[in-house]
Amino acid sequence: FLPFDDDNTATLYQLIQDGRYSIPEKLSRESAHFIQGLLQVNPKHRLTIEELFSHPWLCQNDRPPIWPDEAFEDVKNNDIDMDVIQQMAVHFGTSLSEIHPLVVSRSAQ
Repeated sequence: FLPFDDDNTATLYQLIQDGRYSIPEKLSRESAHFIQGLLQVNPKHRLTIEELFSHPWLCQNDRPPIWPDEAFEDVKNNDIDMDVIQQMAVHFGTSLSEIHPLVVSRSAQ
């Protein structure tokens, strides 16, 4: 299931920007709410990280919730993908030498 789909790239980007997508009826109400919370166009209306990790869909069936600390376990183990760090540097208009320590320091928390 891809929420946004179109053969024309410009149309696809417009669908993404407008937040126009469909959710299959077979999905549970909780999973649909989760997807809608992630795909909000306005960042102020998106699920916060706390709401994401405590969402009923993630915590159903007495499964323990996923916590952000667990998401950084690979980084804590120094498994940092330098290609990703380079792309982050380009995206944020900074150098690899400036952004790498920020990522490493975040992973040590």
